[in-house]
Formats: sequence, C-alpha cells, structure tokens
Amino acid sequence: MKELATAFENSVKQYNQWLQEVEQKQPLKGFTAIDFFSFEPFFPELNQLNAEDFQFYPDIESLPSDDIIEVGIDEGKIIFSRQYYGPTTFYDSFFFYTETEKWRYQIYTNGIETKPIFVEKLELGEHNTPITFKRYDTYCYLEIDYNHHDDGCDFSLQRFDKTGEPIQKEQYEVRFEDQKVASIENISQNRSLFNIHQKEELLEELLAKCKTKLVERMIRGVEKANIEQKDICALLVEYSLQGPFPASIGFAQESEKQEATEDYPPLAWLNAPDMELFFECEFFYPDEEGLYDEINARLDKLEFKEQKQLVFDFYADYCRTLQQSEKLKALIHTTEDFFVSACDYEEGNHWEFLEALLPKKQINQYQKEFDDYENNLKETLNNDKEYQDVIETLEDAEADYEAYLSAFNKQSCTVGYHEQLLYSIDPFFAPLTLKREGFAPIPLLKEKPEGSYYYQYHYVGEQILSIIYFHDDKHIFQIFFDYKEDQLTAGKFHGNPEEKRPSVEDYKELWIEDGKPTTLYEYTTIAFEKTDYHYNDKGQIVRFDEYKFMYSTEDNMRFDPVRWSKEIRYTADNQLRRITSTPVGHERSTVMYSIDDSFVLEAMEQSAEILSDIVIGDLEKRKSLPKGICFEVDPRLCFPPKVYYKPDKKWTEAQGLYGKLLGNKAVENSNLNLYLFHENYKEEGAYFSRSQCLEYIEQAYELICKKIEGAIREKFNATIEVKAKGMYEILNAEE
Repeated sequence: MKELATAFENSVKQYNQWLQEVEQKQPLKGFTAIDFFSFEPFFPELNQLNAEDFQFYPDIESLPSDDIIEVGIDEGKIIFSRQYYGPTTFYDSFFFYTETEKWRYQIYTNGIETKPIFVEKLELGEHNTPITFKRYDTYCYLEIDYNHHDDGCDFSLQRFDKTGEPIQKEQYEVRFEDQKVASIENISQNRSLFNIHQKEELLEELLAKCKTKLVERMIRGVEKANIEQKDICALLVEYSLQGPFPASIGFAQESEKQEATEDYPPLAWLNAPDMELFFECEFFYPDEEGLYDEINARLDKLEFKEQKQLVFDFYADYCRTLQQSEKLKALIHTTEDFFVSACDYEEGNHWEFLEALLPKKQINQYQKEFDDYENNLKETLNNDKEYQDVIETLEDAEADYEAYLSAFNKQSCTVGYHEQLLYSIDPFFAPLTLKREGFAPIPLLKEKPEGSYYYQYHYVGEQILSIIYFHDDKHIFQIFFDYKEDQLTAGKFHGNPEEKRPSVEDYKELWIEDGKPTTLYEYTTIAFEKTDYHYNDKGQIVRFDEYKFMYSTEDNMRFDPVRWSKEIRYTADNQLRRITSTPVGHERSTVMYSIDDSFVLEAMEQSAEILSDIVIGDLEKRKSLPKGICFEVDPRLCFPPKVYYKPDKKWTEAQGLYGKLLGNKAVENSNLNLYLFHENYKEEGAYFSRSQCLEYIEQAYELICKKIEGAIREKFNATIEVKAKGMYEILNAEE
C-alpha cells in the first residue's frame, strides 16, 4: 500500500515531465469512446465489454458516441490516454511497462488545478500470468491476489482504508472454457457477475430469464421488507434508460394518497422516491448482477427508439405479472383499487404505463380528475389579474423585439467572450450565482473560447448592452439590456434570428428610486417573480423578499405560490458578509453566500449534536452496548450516514436507524448535505470545490465521532471506538 500511496502523491509532480516524454515519442494517435485500458485482468468481463468495444477510430467524427478519449500508442502499447470533458478539462492517463509490472497513473486537470485520481499496478509471473492487482485512489486501497489452476482462477479481493485497516474481503471464482473466461462468481455474496453463455443467448431470451428472476426477487424482497401492516394502494417500478435493469421500487400507502390535496395535480403522489416505502434496486435484486449488466449493455447498442420500446414492453408485462401474483398480494395489505405500474423517472411517462395497464374505467376516472383540476385552474388564472399582467407584459416584450434589435445594431460596441454568464440586472446576481461580490466586465476574453458553448458580450464602457449565447457556434438566445434613470430591463429572446424570429423567454424589470433598487419583476413563460428590497439607515440592503408563483408547465397547470425572505449581513467595515434565505413559514435557513466557511462549521456542530442524541437514544434501548460503532459515509450525500454496530466480530447495520435519521427534521435543517454536496461543484452556485467538500466531510465526521465517544463515556461510563468509513468501504470484514 505504501508504494502506491507514495506514487499517488508524487504523480502530480511528474505530470508535466510525463506529458513532455509522450510528446517526444510522437506516438501513433487514435480515438475511442470507451476507457478499456485498466490492467485489472477481468475488467472486460466484469464491465460487459465485447470485442467490438475494443476499437480505435482515426478521428473524433468517427466515434460512435459523444465521449472522446484520445490514445497514444508506441511500439504496439498504449502509453497515454486523455478523456475530454471540456476544452481545458480532462483526465490524463500514463502507462508504464516492465517485464514483471504494468503501471497506470490517472491525473485530472482543468487548467487551474491538477490532482491525482488513481494509481494501479499489475504484477506478473511466468508467461505474463497475473499475480496481484493493486489500486490506490482518493478513497481506499484495493488489492486482488490471483490463484491460477487448471479449470480457471480463484481470486481474493481486499479493500483497506487510508490507515491500512481492512474494510472488505471477498472471494471470487473464475471458470474458463476453450481458453476463454466462461463465468465469474462472487462466492462471498453468492452473486453471478459474468456468464459467457448469456452472450450467446438472444436478447429476447435474456429478457424472459430476467423477468422470471425479477418476479422471484420481488417476492423475496417484500418478505424481507416486512410491510404487511401498511395499506398499500400502488406499487411503482421506477427505472432509467441509462441502465434500466434492475429498477427501484416504491409502495404507495393510502395515507400518502389521501394527503395529496387539491393544490396538487392528480397522481402527484405516484413518485417512488417520495414514498416512505421506497427501496433502491440493491434491496430487492442483490444477485444476478451479470445478467442485468449484459442486458443493459445489449440495450445500449440499440437505436434509442427500439431500446425505449423494448424496455417499456418489458416493464408493462412485468407489472401485469405482479398485479396477478397471489403470492405478492398475500404478503401485503392492498386497497380495493390497488395497481402496479412503472415509469422512466427521467421521462416521467406515468400516463403511458397507466393506459397500458389499468382498466378503462379506472383510467377514465383519473382522466376526469385531471380535466376537473385543469379546468378549475384555468378558470382561476383567467380571473387572476396578476397572471393576466404577466401574459400582457410578455406579449408587449415580444412585440418590442425589432425595436431592441434596431437600437442594438446602431451601437458601436466592444465585444468580449466568456464561458460563463457573468451579468444580470439582479442586484445580487454576482454573490448568489457566481459566489463573489461585484462584477467587473473586463476579465472577458478577446477571442471566443474553445469548446462547444460560450457567451458573447457587447458593451460600451462598463455598460453591457447585449449578451448572446452560442452552442456549437449556433445562436441560441440573446439578452438585450436597456438602461433608464428609474428602470433597467433585460429581455431574453430564444431562437436563431437567421432561421426565424426569436420569441421572448424571460423579461425582467428593475425599478430604481433615488439611485437604489426597489423592486425587481421577472416574467417567464412558466412563472412570475417579484422581489422587494429593504434598506437600513446606512442605505444598505438588509433584506429582500421574494414572491413567486408557477402558473404552467408543459404537462399540467398548477398554482403554487412560494415566498422567501433573504437576510443580508455586513462586516464591520460594511462589506457584504453573508446572505441567508428562509422560505416564509419554515424554520430551515440556507446560507446562499458567505465570505468565510463559518456557516459550514456551524452545520458540522449542529449535525454532530443531532447524530449524537439519536445514537445515544438508540443505545439506551439496547440490552448491551456494542464493541464498536461505525458510520458508512457516502461522500456525495454525506449526511446522514448509515450506522453500523459491532456486537461481536462482524459489523451489522443498526436496523431502522437510517430511516429514522432520514425522516428527522433536525437532520434536514442542519444543511450539512446541502453545503457539501460536491457532485455539482462545477456548476454555478456551488459552495466549494470537490476537494474542499471531501476535506470538510472528513472534518465533520472526526467531530461527530469524538462527540459520540464523549457522550458514551458520560452516559454509560464506557469507552467505545466510533469511526467513519467511505461509501465504498463495505463493513463486512471480520476482526
């Protein structure tokens, strides 16, 4: 482990030298859309790669997908690969070979920061036989030892945390036929990961086998879920075409259905993640992983239309089978109108499934509810002066397009470029969107940036007159700004003027009195928003109140007024310090902008207090204290964690505790997840970079563990080690 850890830490220092060495070799270049370069011996089988996936293409235009990986080949070996995520953002891999070892280093760079991602090493024996595979990354260290024999290969996998403590240990069995990998089984978990004979079967045969397996696993999962005391009115199977097998499951309760008031569209309760009884696919379908992966890989190669129809037909048939299953109905208490349905949660095609699955009478009833709801809402909006003002304002702005364009064309503007939208007439656009105070229009680029999208700025002095957004050099929308003494306006017109007359998408009015913003109005095709600004005796804005209502969507119409109050704090020398947002009538506040990290430190303290109280309360109910406590932390959604106790040699999850944490209002209000959700760290408005988030998460759990250890000493006069593990560190190792 130490060898790879050192190599991991030193890789960034060698990055520029390695790049130069690759350039000096002038390797043969090729392109591919799939990273199949891992030295892990059974990587192709475990990732369902086929012979056609191992292809290089002469240029980017020939690639079968939008993913771009450039490869450098020297003397028949890959020595370099670069996976592009933008014009200056990519993952670079460097490959090194000796007679007994193969090394791969992957490094991320975005033009600003460079950091290591992983290091992997394969050790070889006689006849290039794999002996040991090792990998070290941000989260943990992996080591796989291979034992070859006449029929195949057995291997043991161990995962360790950064301190070297074992956190996962599993045994695998590989069998060969005709010198090819025939099957891979996870012996420890009794899971089939790969079977070459599945590749020989038709997709229709695999889908039939999959249906049988899914029905069996559904029955087994319901038995394990122990939900027979609930009144279930619907079972929803929810999938994504990104990997449709297996699916998540939600059981809708009659109480949840009744709680859906007339303020919401009919069937709004039919959303699996919002259900109390929501289960990820791992709960119901823990085995046959290889079968699901093979089907997903086959589907991915089909035309989208064919893939979509096959998956729809499969899940419709699956739902019919479950609807008719007496075994299923014997395990749950169903209401008289109980039904089983499915949906692609990205497409939201509930209605297609319902029409295919439900009796005509039931469909007609739901259709009547939709019609009544929409008619009532239309009548409300037609009689609503505010809504009519929105429509009239948008129509007036649409009519003014030619005047905007004519006035703009008469101006002699300086032109600049940027990859971000840097300006709006909203007074707090910069801190709330860009996470910085103020706007200087000239760190703009003189030349358009490389990449598929950019903003083109037209300005006179420091006054922005227009911003045009381009994607693949195509004009997508243009914003015109108009400046008056008592009013600033911004009209956003969507569409390419060379193809047709653009239509108004967004129109803003900022009213000004004595040089100070008083009210901002924003009109869009789906919503209206009004913001009022309030000042202190120093002339500083100390609060702004927002009122917003949505009046239409593509699928339905709804009236949903929302109000926020945002408070602004300043430093002693009158600099903007913090902006906090609170929905009116709610306790939860969110820091939207801050010049320091005090708010996330406060969230850490609050989260430690909450988790300590809940764990101590749970321990008080138990007959004996565990020997250890461990939190399994997902760094993407870090709070709350799953809680594990160690009553003897093995870690076991504290039953019911995770659900209790998820449903806890105080947990939600701590905001720790919100502030440290690093998956969106590249997006505008993110709080911290990914690396900063990971550091804060580690800091938070150090605090939480110490807090709980202290509380246990005080409450029970006992010493118990409390620790935290990463999301990949499955706590099943015996100690």
